Amino acid sequence: MDLRFYFDEDSSYADRLKALRRNGFLVFTARDAGLLGRPDRDHLAFAATQGFVLVSHNVGDFQRLHTENMRLGQHHAGIVLVAQEHKLSPGEFLRRFQRLRARRTAEELRDSLEFLSFWVD
Repeated sequence: MDLRFYFDEDSSYADRLKALRRNGFLVFTARDAGLLGRPDRDHLAFAATQGFVLVSHNVGDFQRLHTENMRLGQHHAGIVLVAQEHKLSPGEFLRRFQRLRARRTAEELRDSLEFLSFWVD
């Protein structure tokens, strides 16, 4: 299965999403799902049921939710966190996602927590 990404409302920057889509990434957003304004737990639950890797800038909350899910035996398709202090250009954002996609399968990302800052050259 190809990697599919769900961007919560904190991480849905149009220029970055456009760059990903233009380069063949399967991208879905909170707006697409009708989940704007919903709690983080709802975003993770939606992404998990749809097989989407969740992408967010909300590092603290999603680290906590990941830990909680693992403790309770609840699964998700993966979480990629993008620290807000990293102001990446759309090009660098795309390159990091390309590296991630080239080196991790959907199965390898299942139940994992990744930081986009790790995916540099």
